[in-house]
Amino acid sequence: MPRVPKWKVSLSSPQPRRRAAGHSRLTRGRHVPERRLGDTPPPATGAHRAAKDRVGARRKMVGLSPLAALVIALTFAVSAAGSSRDQAPTGVQPAAVADDALSAEGEIDRRLSSQVARGGSRPPIDEQVPQEQSAQEPPVPVAPQMPAWLVSCPAATQQPSGANGRLADGSLCELPEGGFHLRGDAAMAWWLLSVEYERQFGESLCVTDAYRSLSAQQRLYSVKPGLAAQPGTSNHGWGVAVDLCGGVQSFGTAQYEWLSLNAERLGWTNPGWAQRSGSRPEPWHWEFDGATPAS
Repeated sequence: MPRVPKWKVSLSSPQPRRRAAGHSRLTRGRHVPERRLGDTPPPATGAHRAAKDRVGARRKMVGLSPLAALVIALTFAVSAAGSSRDQAPTGVQPAAVADDALSAEGEIDRRLSSQVARGGSRPPIDEQVPQEQSAQEPPVPVAPQMPAWLVSCPAATQQPSGANGRLADGSLCELPEGGFHLRGDAAMAWWLLSVEYERQFGESLCVTDAYRSLSAQQRLYSVKPGLAAQPGTSNHGWGVAVDLCGGVQSFGTAQYEWLSLNAERLGWTNPGWAQRSGSRPEPWHWEFDGATPAS
């Protein structure tokens, strides 16, 4: 049988059948799926893919809204300003330093405010502690000014200069009310007591009797022998006792109770025999403590 040339065989041989859509083919041992018309090409790899990503990003930027573009522009501007401030020379103007300090202080206040809003407690500030302590300190009391009637009196502690009811005039001080007299040191203590009493009740101490001369003691004893002391033995005769009024003359009043609590630290007392449970109760009788010759 005669040989048929190869070119005739290729012309006469039937054409290979087309692969159905979706069938795959082998390429050097790899399974490569057939790509149909309209399919999206696979993503590129390597440097070629990075170049395409940058191009796509620029295309997306072009499609942004004006508001988004403005936000991005402001972000870049703030970043540029921060970098330029970090690279500023050492000779910075004082105004710029002050602005940075104010910005830092505002940031600290903002963080503290947010902490308090979340239910936390604001940390204490050391600078406020001395101010709070000084605000709680009680005011320093101002010493009262000595009145004119007491300036010329001998206010130092004295020893009796004479007999009971016969004291020298130079050892006595005249009180501003009623013309009564007390010995100089007793008068000083009475004035201090009267000042505090007036702060408490708005009025000065009411006095009905003070120093008694010997003749005054004899006269009173003849009228009230059961109440008055024997002439020459009364503390009134030493100029260290007073009889008070204005509420003090009765037990249980606010005035008497206040004196019972405060008079002793200023040298005055209602003696035991004159108290409610004493042998001869006299709430009005008060004595300058320990100023008699016997003491």
